Amino acid sequence: MTHQELCTWIRREVLRTGFETGKMHYGGTSSCVEILVSLHYIIMNDDDQILIDKGHCARALHAIWLDKKLITQEQYDSYGKDGGFLGGQLIAGKPKCVQCSTGSLGNTLGIGIGIAYANRLDKKDGNIYILLSDGALQEGSIWEAADFAGRHQLTSITCIIDMNKLGATGSSNIQLSETTGLISRFESFGWYTNIVDGHDIQQIRGGVLNFHSDKPLLIVAKTTKGYGVRELEGKASSHHGTLSFDQYQKAIKELM
Repeated sequence: MTHQELCTWIRREVLRTGFETGKMHYGGTSSCVEILVSLHYIIMNDDDQILIDKGHCARALHAIWLDKKLITQEQYDSYGKDGGFLGGQLIAGKPKCVQCSTGSLGNTLGIGIGIAYANRLDKKDGNIYILLSDGALQEGSIWEAADFAGRHQLTSITCIIDMNKLGATGSSNIQLSETTGLISRFESFGWYTNIVDGHDIQQIRGGVLNFHSDKPLLIVAKTTKGYGVRELEGKASSHHGTLSFDQYQKAIKELM
């Protein structure tokens, strides 16, 4: 599969397994698929680590883990079942590459920055990539962590914001008209910044890999919640919930 074909397959899997189990987070999962594929298949090296703050995108990660043989088919199929290996959020250690459990937004940037700082002290190589939702920017812990990373010039940190502008119940309160203000805030903390199309794999790759700096890097990825299914695009209601059989059939056809 090409990378774009892989993205389409992942979205189909999120829809299919969400419909079959009644446990679907299509909206915020679909908005970050190209980001996750870019990181796992193009950008990251063996020494690098990724931490996910928006754990409700877990099902896209499950598909990537299955493709990369980090989990078995049996573990993948356990999603949504009592006692299953995989759930609707990330669980630390399941599989081993998951550094921290998710559910409450805003914690993972600080955890990733702590790992980066410890790696510096221990003289360990490797970059730390952190994926945030724009909704997480309302958490004060984000800004404490951003300040720390800038002051200590943690160049191994790249933070990517999935800027889909919608949370579970409505606006994330970070509108595109305010993107410049967001950029200015991170730059005031000592970060380099870049804005990319979050559904364009080449832009994501270039935005991350073309920066060689003495500062941490922020990537604002402009995305669409519910991407790939017209009936769900740009709607807060796509964050969670189920589809009727007719809606599901129509959505799957769009992703063929």
